[in-house]
Amino acid sequence: MAILALLRRHAMSKVFGEGASGVVAASALAWLVEQIRESGERSHVLDTTRLVPGETYTVRTRPPMDAAERRLTGRYEKASKALAAASRPSGRQLRAASALSKAQRRADRRPDDAAAAHKAEVLGERFDRLTVVSPRHRALIDEVDRLDRELEARREAAIRSQRLHRRPPESRRFF
Repeated sequence: MAILALLRRHAMSKVFGEGASGVVAASALAWLVEQIRESGERSHVLDTTRLVPGETYTVRTRPPMDAAERRLTGRYEKASKALAAASRPSGRQLRAASALSKAQRRADRRPDDAAAAHKAEVLGERFDRLTVVSPRHRALIDEVDRLDRELEARREAAIRSQRLHRRPPESRRFF
């Protein structure tokens, strides 16, 4: 392990240099790698609780997803990605926002200039027209909401149906 650390230190000095900035960059990279490594180790921890004598803590697992729930999850993820893509500002919206910001700053610097105030007002109306929610975007929002409700209902139904079966859900008690 010491040889790997020595090789890593040598590679870092070659990449980042041997000055103060190289040391800072190498230590920042080492910290980032350590955080990534720790996040993988902590991913399974859901809860940490201290129990006093006499208290109990029960952990229950939910039943595995059935085919319909997996299909629904896939549709939900696909619709969520489409909504995220549709929610990103377009180049036209970004340019309009930049022009509006510039015009408003100009109008604020020169309060007696009517032309600058009029231009800011016209650009504001244009920006409002560009940022209105389109019917397609509204349909995507409604679809994601509907799929989320349907998925949540299916998950709750699976948990409820598990309670009705003779075989109880897998649970562990800690004393």
